[in-house]
Amino acid sequence: MEESHEQAQDRKAKRIAFINSINKIDFFDPRKPWIVVPNGSFMGYFNWVPKRLRVGPWSPFPIAVLACVAYFIVINRPPVLLLLSTQNGQLVYHFPAAFSIMWYYNFFGFLWMCYVISCFPTLFVLVSFTMFSWLIMTIRHGISALAPFLEPDIYQSHAAILQLHELLRFWVLVSAIITFTVWNFLLAPLVYFILMNTQTQKKRFLKWAVSFEVFQVQVMVIVFAFLNTITSVEGNLLFTFSDLWFALMMHEIYAVFYVSFLDRFGVHLYPIFSPRTHFAAISYGFVFSMLYTAQKCANNILSM
Repeated sequence: MEESHEQAQDRKAKRIAFINSINKIDFFDPRKPWIVVPNGSFMGYFNWVPKRLRVGPWSPFPIAVLACVAYFIVINRPPVLLLLSTQNGQLVYHFPAAFSIMWYYNFFGFLWMCYVISCFPTLFVLVSFTMFSWLIMTIRHGISALAPFLEPDIYQSHAAILQLHELLRFWVLVSAIITFTVWNFLLAPLVYFILMNTQTQKKRFLKWAVSFEVFQVQVMVIVFAFLNTITSVEGNLLFTFSDLWFALMMHEIYAVFYVSFLDRFGVHLYPIFSPRTHFAAISYGFVFSMLYTAQKCANNILSM
């Protein structure tokens, strides 16, 4: 344990030194190269990703998909009140009753998910979509447990917290579905069978892929999301276009962050979304179409 701790500290020190060695001005200077790290790989961590996906010109097709989605988001922005549940003109909040079974689930689920985050050696993992969505889901579990004790009619801050809780409901569910589907059926098989070239690399990847913390955030995530967004809500509240719009906006924001920030620093967490390949247009289109499919499927389940 002591050796692994020392190794983690050594990696942290090297990571900080590497980041400090990057000229931050170059990041904002349009005259400088787009990639600010050698070979388009952050500290060499992503050398396993083919070089053609790390450096070179972008394909116009995935960028066109992101631009079309952004345009759709702008022209279809719903009024603020439509983003929240209302009844007779009054905001309505949905959360489990205090000390009910689902309240206890959300309370202990929040603590459990915080523990899972602490199992990772660094908070740097939060830049990934998987861990970012896990963090947001953790926060929503915490709000679900806190909600019965808030007084939104008296304190504006309490109302804001509950409004955030409502806004995140569908996004938490659909991000878990996307994480589970993309990782287990697309990304993990691609990395193992195609990008890992040696048996040693494959064994190392497989050991990491079935580790406790990865199993939680890539597999169990869909169970936690379903319990928090479906089972914890009384009355089978259906998802609306506003829920879909908000989820689409959140995914678009991360996609832009991925290609405009992480790509420049050589952080290639999801090679199938590299803007340098035409295939990425299909990958982005698949994910965005999953939002609509997930909404329809979820509403069908809730209507049963």
